[in-house]
Amino acid sequence: MGISKPPKHILDILKGVPGLRIPGTCAARTRKGTLCLCKPVDGKNRCKFHGGKSTGPKTLEGRARIAESNRLRAEARRQERAKTRV
Repeated sequence: MGISKPPKHILDILKGVPGLRIPGTCAARTRKGTLCLCKPVDGKNRCKFHGGKSTGPKTLEGRARIAESNRLRAEARRQERAKTRV
């Protein structure tokens, strides 16, 4: 037996609470800042609208683009941390 969704009136109250995730629903937040109440894709924590169907880049060019993006973001994070420590 899986976890069932809470009743609609409870969801309406809970979906505005920051940091809360309702079991059996997508882990994403909507643009309004409320919880996405869609069912996640099997084996994932996100629905099809919030990246649950994404399998990542497949081509070598796409993978290189993501690797470069991650490298730049990590470098920026390191510089920001070094700035706050000094």
